[in-house]
Amino acid sequence: MRDRNGDATGTFKPDLDAAISGLKLAAKIAGLLVHRHEIDQPGAFARMTDAELNRALAEQFKALGLSERAMLEIRASVFAE
Repeated sequence: MRDRNGDATGTFKPDLDAAISGLKLAAKIAGLLVHRHEIDQPGAFARMTDAELNRALAEQFKALGLSERAMLEIRASVFAE
């Protein structure tokens, strides 16, 4: 920090807003931030049965070109936690 004459005052005042903005930008660049939004009506997944959810998940995996084995491995890792 500097006084009116430009001399160092010896005190450091952190700019936390700038630090947070920088961390958010770094996380975004690294692909760590996920922006989620509902495509269908809000709460559509909450109203689905387990069978309907499994079918929807399988369709999404196929659309992404992922194999049945990949789907089983991802499910196993999610439910293992």
